[in-house]
Amino acid sequence: LATVSVWMKNLSESSIDPAPAPRLLPLLFQGLADELPDVKSAAVSAVLELGNNSMEGKMIDDEPERTLADADVPAPLEGRPPAAARAVVRSLLEPMVNLLLGGISDWLVETRLRSCNALLCLCALAEGSIISHITGIAKGVAHGLVDDDEQVRSRCKDISHLIGKLVPLPDTLSVVLKNS
Repeated sequence: LATVSVWMKNLSESSIDPAPAPRLLPLLFQGLADELPDVKSAAVSAVLELGNNSMEGKMIDDEPERTLADADVPAPLEGRPPAAARAVVRSLLEPMVNLLLGGISDWLVETRLRSCNALLCLCALAEGSIISHITGIAKGVAHGLVDDDEQVRSRCKDISHLIGKLVPLPDTLSVVLKNS
């Protein structure tokens, strides 16, 4: 986790091609989905530090229309993260969503659960920007809602509730109705 954090920091500070960043950020999100509190805490710190380092001196003006109140932000995040952390996650949203959705349909329960936990944190950090990925997210969550593991189903319910706060109902319903 610490190594990935250093790599991400070096990518954001240098003129090195940042192409590996979408492949590294999921590793930090796996830390957010870990069952050990110390690992979760270190991952939260790493994501927040990454945001501060990557967005330092840059204007952040692409806030989504729908955002979360502090009380709606899931653990291990504590309240709404800083704008810089949210902006970094939004900039790498597409590869992250695709990777995590693949994990929700994995054959290992542990992988499915970690992917659900990471997707929940990703949605919280991306806020209303997830609307551009609602079709894939809704399909993945629908798949998880009928999973044979109770924890996976429960986490998918949590993701559904979060989506309900972040994506206007007509947009979510249109996806659900098209795919039912």
